[in-house]
Amino acid sequence: MVIGLEQNLEIDMHHELKIEPPYFQAVIDGRKTFEIRKNDRGYNAGDTVLLREYDDTSKGYYLSPDQRYTGRTHAATIGYVTGYEQQPGQVVFSLLPDNAKVSGRPHHETEKE
Repeated sequence: MVIGLEQNLEIDMHHELKIEPPYFQAVIDGRKTFEIRKNDRGYNAGDTVLLREYDDTSKGYYLSPDQRYTGRTHAATIGYVTGYEQQPGQVVFSLLPDNAKVSGRPHHETEKE
C-alpha cells in the first residue's frame, strides 16, 4: 500500500510475479497459499498479485525470457505480510483465494502437431 503524499490516499499496488510450474500448480490446487519473496517491491496486505507461470527448464536456452512464460496466470490478493523468521530481505505473504482466477492451459499439456 502506498500513501499518496498530496492527498494522503492509500493505494493498493499490483505486482506481476514469475513462478515455476510445480509451485504454480500447488497454488492452483490450493496446497500452497503463500509466497516467500525478496522484499524489493514493498508488498502489503490488500495488494494484488498476478502469478505468471514461467518454465525456465523445459523450453531450452534458445528462447527469449518472454517465450518461457507458459500463458497460465493466477490472480490473487495479498492477505497478510510478515518478515518473521525469514532470511534478511525476504517476506512471506498469504494469497487470498477470493479473487483467484486461473487462465491458460496446464504447463504439461502440449499442442498436437
